[in-house]
Amino acid sequence: GNGLKALPEAIGAFSRLESLAVMDNCIEQLPESVGRCTRLTYLDLRNNRLKSLPESIGNLRRLRMLKSRATRFRPCPKHSETAPPWSDWIFPAPPSLRCQRG
Repeated sequence: GNGLKALPEAIGAFSRLESLAVMDNCIEQLPESVGRCTRLTYLDLRNNRLKSLPESIGNLRRLRMLKSRATRFRPCPKHSETAPPWSDWIFPAPPSLRCQRG
């Protein structure tokens, strides 16, 4: 890691960004602007201090892999009280969704 505590709001200006790996840092939240990175297919957030994702994450229609192991959030909000945190989310193609533990 690089000791990052936050991503700049300007990350949203990178609309052609396809892959973002910010694992092993101290990031506590992602800016809403990350939702403007609409070409993003891979997002690696492992080993950060994230407690939630911004609502704009729903704009990332091309996202196919979200890695979240060792974060503090539970990406399955419907079952957030009872479900264990998932390490990886794999989105093969809309509208399918497969959660993968490990």
